[in-house]
Parts: sequence; structure tokens; C-alpha cells
Amino acid sequence: MPAPQTWFSTVVGTFFMAFGRVALLLAVAGLYGVMSFAVTRRTREMGIWMALGARSGQLVGLVMRRSLIQMGVGLSDSNKGDTRGAWAAKRRDMCYTLCV
Repeated sequence: MPAPQTWFSTVVGTFFMAFGRVALLLAVAGLYGVMSFAVTRRTREMGIWMALGARSGQLVGLVMRRSLIQMGVGLSDSNKGDTRGAWAAKRRDMCYTLCV
């Protein structure tokens, strides 16, 4: 059993780790659902591509290119949000020091 001073930190850390794992699991399930939906919507198009002579590697490239574009847009949006949040926090701290 941990020492009394570290018991609270251990319990809180364990809870955060468990919630992080659940969040990761939900994110993976969500990404799988989005990709499955996107591939299902394009099944006819892929059938036409196959009928015209496309190889399976080309179809995989088609799907992966689309998913990488979506991922890139999502990452750039999150980076913009992070940058804006950091700028706002710095601005707030600066205002606080000037106003007080």
C-alpha cells in the first residue's frame, strides 16, 4: 500500500489512466465507424473502377488518400485551436498583470 502522502496521487493517476484508455477506445471506434461509412458509400464507385481495370492497390490508395486528407484537415484545425488557446491564455495573463 502506498504511503499516505502519495495515496491520493496514485488513485487520481489511476483514474486518469483509466479514463484515458476509455477515451482512446472511443476514438478508435469512432475512426473505424467513419472509415467504414466512407468506404460503404463509395462501394459502387469502387466496383466501377474495378470493372474498368483498376487494381486493388489503386483502390486502397484511393481510400487512404481520402482518409489522410481528412486527417490532415483535422490536425490542422486542432493545431489552430491550440495556438489560439495558447495566445488567449498568454493575453489573459498579460492583461491580468497589467490590470492588477
